[in-house]
Amino acid sequence: MIAHIDPAFLPDFQPKCALHGLARTAYLNETVQEREAELESVRRFVLWMHADMGRVPLVSRIAEVKAIPGYERDEEDDEDEEDEEIGWAARYEAPDGVRIDSYVASDYDQFFLYENGVLIEQRQIEQVA
Repeated sequence: MIAHIDPAFLPDFQPKCALHGLARTAYLNETVQEREAELESVRRFVLWMHADMGRVPLVSRIAEVKAIPGYERDEEDDEDEEDEEIGWAARYEAPDGVRIDSYVASDYDQFFLYENGVLIEQRQIEQVA
């Protein structure tokens, strides 16, 4: 089922990523708690993509999604949707201490992880020793 939520009727509605719970407010005057929830949802996504191993000590929103190394906009998307995309810079630290600069883009519906200038399309699977 697909539903359109009109903010006039539900002004406090916040879209959330079904898998990771992206808490993102559509309003400019977001609270500190809303911003922290947004950053925490990005942190959870980066960890999830790395088989829930390691840690993400740093996440911050970036001004331009186009600044993400390797980011390419879908040619099929309308330019009007560009305002809907946001991005974050994150530092992932693997259990062995290796650090990776990660970037996450979101179009409200889905997260996309970029590392080393490449879109990461496959989630790492936890390896059993």
